[in-house]
Amino acid sequence: METKTQSRMPVQAFLETAASRPGEIAMVQPVGGGKLREYTWEEAAREARQMASYLRSLGLPAGANVGLISKNCAEWILADLAILMAGYVSVPLYPTLTGPSVRQILEHSGAAFLFVGKLDGWEEIRSGVPEGLPQLAFSLAPEAARKAMPVWTDVLSGQVPLEDVHQPVADEIATIIYTSGTTGMP
Repeated sequence: METKTQSRMPVQAFLETAASRPGEIAMVQPVGGGKLREYTWEEAAREARQMASYLRSLGLPAGANVGLISKNCAEWILADLAILMAGYVSVPLYPTLTGPSVRQILEHSGAAFLFVGKLDGWEEIRSGVPEGLPQLAFSLAPEAARKAMPVWTDVLSGQVPLEDVHQPVADEIATIIYTSGTTGMP
């Protein structure tokens, strides 16, 4: 008799790998000046769970949409995992979008929060962020963003890792991805 086995979902796979390989390097992030930050699996899992705890502390409704705008970086990956762990849906935005496209996506998706990361055109992007939308800056976000909102490292320093991690199932929405909008609005 053939049995079906469910594939591991991303949060489950990530946490299982972190538990089985805690001291091994999971990610390496260039931080400038020729320096690197190495994340072990244990550190990556702790930071993702701490950020999930922070997101839950904001009182967002279950299944809330959370925006992410950044170039590729370790904190983007950890934020995406934290969003899932907290029971929310990620809405990634291209880091090259114009203000009007950013506004259209954030408003259309109903994003309740926004992670702001490593970006070249923050002033243009910022012009599209709806007034009053709660935000958090990644460590490598532009200086203007880091001065205007809470920063990843500062928020983590006061957070206990989330214990009751949400385990998404296969038919649950995990992310909403908008097209690039090359022929119109995303």
